[in-house]
Amino acid sequence: MMTMRAVFLVLLFKLAILTRIVSLKGFNVYMKENGKYIFVRHNQIVHDVPDLETIEELGFDNKSVAKIGNDVVASFKVGSPIHSLKPVTNSPDEKMELRIEKILAYDPAEYWTESHYIAGNDKILRSYNPSISKLHNGKIVYCWRSPTDPSIIYFGWYNMNNHTITPDPRIKIDNSVLYQGQRSPMQEDARIIQLNEKTIFVTYCGVLGGLIVGQMYATGTYDEATNMIDFRRDSSKMFKFPENQKNWTPFIYKNELHLFHSLNPVHVVKSGGPDPSIDAHNSNIDSVKIVSKLHKEHHLSWDGKLYGEHFRGGTPAVMLRGKLFALFHTQLAFVGKMLTYFMGAITFCPEYPFQIHSVSRVPIVQKKLYEGPWDTGGINYCLYPMGVVIENSTEKHIYVSMGWQDVHAYVIKLEVDGLFASMDIVNHCNATVAHDV
Repeated sequence: MMTMRAVFLVLLFKLAILTRIVSLKGFNVYMKENGKYIFVRHNQIVHDVPDLETIEELGFDNKSVAKIGNDVVASFKVGSPIHSLKPVTNSPDEKMELRIEKILAYDPAEYWTESHYIAGNDKILRSYNPSISKLHNGKIVYCWRSPTDPSIIYFGWYNMNNHTITPDPRIKIDNSVLYQGQRSPMQEDARIIQLNEKTIFVTYCGVLGGLIVGQMYATGTYDEATNMIDFRRDSSKMFKFPENQKNWTPFIYKNELHLFHSLNPVHVVKSGGPDPSIDAHNSNIDSVKIVSKLHKEHHLSWDGKLYGEHFRGGTPAVMLRGKLFALFHTQLAFVGKMLTYFMGAITFCPEYPFQIHSVSRVPIVQKKLYEGPWDTGGINYCLYPMGVVIENSTEKHIYVSMGWQDVHAYVIKLEVDGLFASMDIVNHCNATVAHDV
C-alpha cells in the first residue's frame, strides 16, 4: 500500500504535467521504442511522460500514439526540436502517397529531367525560397533570405555547370535602414527580374509578427565590369494597396515593372509613383495603379478541390515561346488542417489585358519531395517555386529554383515541350475578354 507521502508525490507529479500542458489542442504524442512517451507541439518537445496511464489521464487516445525510432531523437530534453518523425500507420502521409500516385498516373512529369540540391555554407543551407534570374550577359544571380537576420536579402552567383552558389558579400538588400529605431520586418520570398542591362528589380514581402506589412520592391544597378549589383540603401519601396497578400508575380511590360497581384482572377498592377496622400518626406511609399482586372476563369482542368483553389504567385513571369510563363503554388488542407503545397505552371497572353492562356491540368510533382519528415506541425510538404531561367535561345529547357520544406533549396530542369503538352489551353490570345479596367 502506498504511503500518504507517495500518494502526495504521485498527485503532485500529475498536477505538474497537467499544469505544464494547459491545452491538449495542437499536441501530438510520440513513443520512443524503449517505451517513453513525449508530447510534441509545433515540432518541439514540450514534455515527456513515462507510461500509457498518464497519457490516458491527460485525455489522449492510445491508438493515436505514433512511434519514433531510437535513431531519430537522441534525447528527450524539453525544448529540443524533433527533426524527423515516423507517422502513425493511418496517417496523412498514406493519403498523401495515394494522392501523389494518382497525380503521377495522370502526368508522370517526365519533362522534369534534373533536380539539383543546393549546398554551400551555413547561409545558403537554409536559403528560404531562393530565386534565380539570368542577366543579359548569361550570368545567373541567386538571392535568398538571411537565416540569421530576416531583414537582409543576400545574393550570390549560380554556376549551372556544377550547380553551386558563390555568395557575393558585396550585394545585399538591408531594409533595417527603413525602420530605424523600430523592429524591422522579415523580408520574405524575394523574386529577381531584370528590366534591362543596367536595372534589376527584386520584389519581396515584408512580414512583421505574422502580419503582412506590405509588398516591396528594390531597384538595383548592375555594373558588368565589376559584376556588381548596387542596391542603394534608399532604393526599397513599399506599395500602398488595401488588398495585401504575399505572393505577387512580377513581370516586365513596355519597359516597366508590373505585377500580377492575383493570378486567377487576373489582377495586374504597377507603381503609380509616390503616394500623394503620404508625407512627401516618406518617399519609400508608392501608390498602386490597377492595369488590368479580369473576371475569374472557372473552366480549368486543374481541380481546386483536389489540389488547391487559389493560385498563389511563385516565379516571376518571363517571356517563353511568345507567352508570359510562370510557375505558381497552391495550398490545400485535404487531411484535417495539415496543409500541403502543390506547384503548377501557367501562361498568360503577353499583351493587355494579360488573360490566362494555359494552365497545368494537375500539379507538377516528384514523389521523393512528398516523402519523409514533415515541414512543420501545420504543413506536411511544401514546394515553393521562386525563380525561372531559360537555358538558351532555343527555349527547349528551363531551370527553376524552389524552396522545399522551408529549409532546403533545389534547382530543377524542365523540358519545355513536355511541360507545355501537360497544360490545357484556356484562352486564345487574340480573343476579346471581359474586364473591369
